[in-house]
Order: sequence, then structure tokens, then C-alpha cells
Amino acid sequence: MLVAFARLRLTSSVRKLSRFAGAFRPRRASLAGVLHAQQHAIVSVRFHCDSSFAFNVARSSRVEQDVTYSMDAEKGTAPGVLRAWDFNVTPEDLHTRASKIMDECRKIYDRVGALRGDAITFESVLDEIAEGQRIFTNEKLYLDLPMYVSAKKELRDASADMSSKLNEFEIEIGMRTDIFEKLLALEKKDTSCLSPEKKRFLEKLIKLCKRDGLHLDAEVQKQVKQLKNEISELEVKYNKNCNEENMVLEFTEEQLKGTPEDFIKSLEMVESGKRKVTLKHPHVMPIMKMAADPETRKKVNFAYESRCIAENIPLLEKAISLRHKKAQILSYPTHSDFVTEL
Repeated sequence: MLVAFARLRLTSSVRKLSRFAGAFRPRRASLAGVLHAQQHAIVSVRFHCDSSFAFNVARSSRVEQDVTYSMDAEKGTAPGVLRAWDFNVTPEDLHTRASKIMDECRKIYDRVGALRGDAITFESVLDEIAEGQRIFTNEKLYLDLPMYVSAKKELRDASADMSSKLNEFEIEIGMRTDIFEKLLALEKKDTSCLSPEKKRFLEKLIKLCKRDGLHLDAEVQKQVKQLKNEISELEVKYNKNCNEENMVLEFTEEQLKGTPEDFIKSLEMVESGKRKVTLKHPHVMPIMKMAADPETRKKVNFAYESRCIAENIPLLEKAISLRHKKAQILSYPTHSDFVTEL
């Protein structure tokens, strides 16, 4: 089955959606792209380091400067809600926000890249990078969300388009040699003044840059960048296919016995008197967890795990091939060796 086949660690853990440099996310260590357990889509995101590090480094930096830390949650939202989703967002809004965040983050990296001599400090480099990652990650999650949940196709398409552009931007930013040079300069300094968190942040930034080949010659870097962009495009297509899948199954109410009555009544009824079940989470999860009939669960599970086989297996096979090629260019025997290194 596609899902069984694709549960290969296509790059990392979905929970790690962060960092400047995209690809099928070695998204658990630096290129991650694991088949999301809930939608079996290749969900990857390239990142310099764990977003939690960037978040905490950025936060501690702001505290030291006595700057109020805030995002754009609406007044009146529940305590602890950092961001309120705007249900009236338009495709144009997504494009505008994506352009704005890319410009803002590029300026941050340009500032770091322009540093010279004594201006290269832990604060001027690490704090800036951490703040940039925090900003980018928060915004990217917002811009990616419609691709998975919006009922409007034009919004899903716009979100997928933005996801592709942002992944390309991540790769561009993450493979800047001028930033890598600043990190190497910091590595030579006395790091005893750093907190354990900031020290690990620096170490991981350098490690992940090397995993992108930034310590190798320009030709290797060019090849790696091209492969990462190709893999990223495959990822977006794979996800989009899963999100646009519209298969429908039909079951009698008896076959759905065990699920809540209000759930059954919410399902559209066809002329035969059966209920329509899609392969979307709100339908699949209640049936898989509560339906008493094992044949019903089997049928839903088989259909769900087999989604988009015709469209996605070629994408998956190509992704596996490209990842293997990239691993070998970087002197790893296989992609598995690359992923499990961290």
C-alpha cells in the first residue's frame, strides 16, 4: 500500500515545521518529510534547527531587551491563544503575507551576512537568526493551513502555491555561505559565556549547514540546492493530491453502528438510503475508532490508506531517487544514513 511504502522517513518529523531552508524536511533533523500520520501526505519543512530552540533563544533575547513579546492574536481570544485565524482570508491576503514575510526574513539574513570583524557577535548573529526563524515559522504555519483545511478550492490552491514559494525561499536562505561563515567565526570564539541552549543552537546551525554541503565547493552546493528544490516541488504536489482527493464510500446505518447517532445523521443520504462517507478526517476517524462492524472499518481503512496511489506513487519513487542522489553527493551511503545521523 502507498502508506506502508511511504512510511519511509521521507525526511523528518512533522512536528518540526521550522527553519530557513525547505525540502522534504529532513523536517526531524534538518530535512524532514515523514508521511503525516493523519493525512499520509509528505509533509516536510526544511529547518536550520529545532523551532523550540529558535523560539526560546528569540524570547530570551527579547526579555533581556525588555521588549514586549506578542503575535497577532485578536483581543478577546482565550488565554494562551497566540494567533487567531481569519476565516475571511483571501488568496490575495496569502500572497501579500507571504511576500511580506520573505522580505522581512531576507532583511534579517542580509544584516547578519553583512557583519564584519568585531560586529560578529553571538547576539548579532544567533539572536537575529533565532528571531528570523521564529517569525518565519509562525507565519508559514498560518499560510500552509488553508491547503489542508479550507473548504474553498481557490484558497487551497493559493496556499499550496505559497507553500511551494516559501519552501524555495527556505532553501535559498538556508544555503547562504555568508551566514555559514559567520557561524564558523562564532565557533572559534569562547562559548563559555553562552547558555546551554544558545550553545546547542550554534552547534546545530553549523551541523545543519554542513548537511547542506555549505562546507563543500560551489558546484556541490549548486547540485544540492537544485535537488532540494525538486524534492520540495514533489512534496507540494503529493500533499495537494491528498488534499484534493474526493472519493466517497456508501454505508447503511447498520454498517455504521457504534458511531454516534448525530454523526450518522450528519452524513448525506443517497437515494438508496445509504450514507455517504468521504475519506476526510471528520468521517474517517469516528468510523475507525467506534464502528462496530470490522468490515466497515476495513473498507474505510483500505480506501484511506490507498488514496491517490496512481498519482502519488510516481512522485514518491522520484522523491526517493532524488533523496538518494543528494545523500550520495553529500558523501552519505543512503538517505537513511543522512536522516539517522542526527
